[in-house]
Amino acid sequence: MKTILMIVLILSLIPIKGFTKDFTFLGDSRADQLGGKTYPIPIQNNDLPLLYIRDATWVDGSTERILKGDDVNFKNLAASGSISAFWVLWTNDYKANISKGGLPYRSDVSLISLGGNDYLIPAMLGVTRRLIKMISNEILNHLAYEEGLAGYMVLCVGSWYAETTADIAVNNTGYLMKFILDCDPNNKVILNDIAPVLMMDPVVVDMDSNIPRKLDPEFTCIMNHMVNVLNIKYRDELMPLLKATYGDRVQHLKTFTFFMTAIQLWDIQHYWPFIYYSLVDGVHFTIFGNITWGRMVAKKIGALGWFNRADSICNSDSTPPTFHLPTSGCIPGIGMFGILNSPVPLDFIISDNGRVMDVENAEQLIGNAYRIYLNNNMPAGKVMELDIVARDTCGNPSGYKIKYWMAITGMWRAVWGFYSYLLFYTCTPI
Repeated sequence: MKTILMIVLILSLIPIKGFTKDFTFLGDSRADQLGGKTYPIPIQNNDLPLLYIRDATWVDGSTERILKGDDVNFKNLAASGSISAFWVLWTNDYKANISKGGLPYRSDVSLISLGGNDYLIPAMLGVTRRLIKMISNEILNHLAYEEGLAGYMVLCVGSWYAETTADIAVNNTGYLMKFILDCDPNNKVILNDIAPVLMMDPVVVDMDSNIPRKLDPEFTCIMNHMVNVLNIKYRDELMPLLKATYGDRVQHLKTFTFFMTAIQLWDIQHYWPFIYYSLVDGVHFTIFGNITWGRMVAKKIGALGWFNRADSICNSDSTPPTFHLPTSGCIPGIGMFGILNSPVPLDFIISDNGRVMDVENAEQLIGNAYRIYLNNNMPAGKVMELDIVARDTCGNPSGYKIKYWMAITGMWRAVWGFYSYLLFYTCTPI
C-alpha cells in the first residue's frame, strides 16, 4: 500500500505534458528557417519560432496577437537542402532526422514544407535546362518538323519535366504525411505549398567572388510555373486522397500567390538579402519574410481551433464572411497540345464585418482579394470540384463549391499545335 501511495505521489509531481503543445517542422531549408535555423550561418535559435508563430501579430507594427500565447514546444526536424526522396528512403540520415524528435513520432501539429528542392537543386546545377534541351533535340532529330516546332517542343518537354517531377514529389510527400499521421493519431498536419523563387544568373556562383548576380526573369517565370504545377497537384490530387482517410487532420496552407503578387509589385523584401537591387539568394526568406509566413501559419491554426485564438481578436461578430463572385461564368482560353498544365486564375472578393482569418483552398492576392486556380489539365467534359471555406476571427465559417469543366472549341495549325477552349464554372453556397 505504501508503495502505491509513493507512486501516486511521484506521478502527481510530474508536469502534465498535455498543457504544452508540440509543434514540429519537417521539410527543407524553408521549414528549417521557420523552425529557428538562422541563415546563412546555420545556428538554431529557438526563440525565432515563438516570434514567427506563437507571438505573431495581426499586422506589422501591431501589438494585437493572433494566438493566445499558449506554451508551445517547437521541434525542428527539417533538413536544409533535402529533396522529397530524402524523407522516404530508409537511409541513416532519414532515420536520424525523424528520430531526433523521438520514436514513435508524435506531435500536436506538424508543418511540412517540401518539394521545392526537387526542382531547385537540378536547376541550380544547370541540369534542368540541359535535360530539356537534350530531349527536345533528340525528338526533333527524328521528326520532319515545321518551322517553329523547335520552340514548341522545348515547352512540351519542359512541361513534361514539371509534371513528372511533381508526381514524384507528391508521392514522396504523401508517404511522409501518412507515416507521421499513422504514428500519432492525435497529430494534425499542415502541408505548406511552395512559395515562389527568384532565379539568379549565373545560377551557380562562388559566394566569395565578386561576380554580380542579376535576376533572370525568363528562368524565374519557368521555375515558378513548375512550382505551381506541384502546388496544384498537392491541392487536387494529394489533399483529397489524404482527407478521405484522415479528415480534417490534414490541411493545406497556400502562400504562393501572396508572395508572387508581392514580387510582381517589386516588393521583394521577403527574400534574402535585398541590398540596392543586388539579389544574392532569391530563395530563402528574410526575417521579415518568415514573420509574414509565420503570420499565415498562426492564422491557419487559430482559425481551425488547433491553437487558442487571442480573446481580443474577435469583435463579437456573428456574421460569417461574404463571398462576392458570380454564380456561373465562362472563361475562354488558348492552349497548346503537350503543354499539360496551364492553370486558369479566377479572382473574387471576400468581405466580413470583422476580419477574415483563413480561406481554405484559395490564395490571398492582396487585401480582401483572393484567387483560385482552375486546373485545365483534365479530359474535356470532366467536372472538377473545389470547396472554398472562409473563417473569420470569431470562427464563423462560410463557403462556396466551385464546379468547372472544359470544352475544346477549335484547333488549328497556323502556329503548330494550338487549340481554343471554353472553361465553364458554377459557384454555389455550401
